Amino acid sequence: MILLLAGLPGAGKTTIARALAPALNATILNRDAIRGALFLPQDLDYSAQQNHIATRTLLQVVEYLLSRDTQRIIILDGRPMSRSSQIDQIAQIAAKTGHELRILHCVAPPDLIASRLASELASTSLSPASPPVDDRLTKTIGIARDFEPITRPHLVVDTSRSPDENLPVILAWLANQ
Repeated sequence: MILLLAGLPGAGKTTIARALAPALNATILNRDAIRGALFLPQDLDYSAQQNHIATRTLLQVVEYLLSRDTQRIIILDGRPMSRSSQIDQIAQIAAKTGHELRILHCVAPPDLIASRLASELASTSLSPASPPVDDRLTKTIGIARDFEPITRPHLVVDTSRSPDENLPVILAWLANQ
């Protein structure tokens, strides 16, 4: 199975991924972590081109791993998946490798998302080229405005609730799909 986490930056996708991975014996693949592994800190610019390179690499790794293991469960994290074409790419890989696609749409109130982004940026050592908090918030607002409706079956997860509250709901939903 591919478990695709969709949602705005700061919506809690990574927190949900970390809670689910042990419960599902799943591997988490995070686009942001891949970008960080591909580019040295002084080369990170968080540009659309770097995002594209990291996403392309992520998709290649997903297809490679799933083609080798029909029982593998991969949780995809680190990209909003705000466009139906992005979800379609993942669906194509799932179909090609014989895996099911499940989608969790992580949502949270805007003030909580803003607080999470500010906290995340304050607590991490980012490269000098890292976008400032205001830029991240502006970009997130833009993503929110342009977020396309998810037309495939999915579960909306309110991440203002704790992972301990969400985990049983998610696991039950996955079991009944």
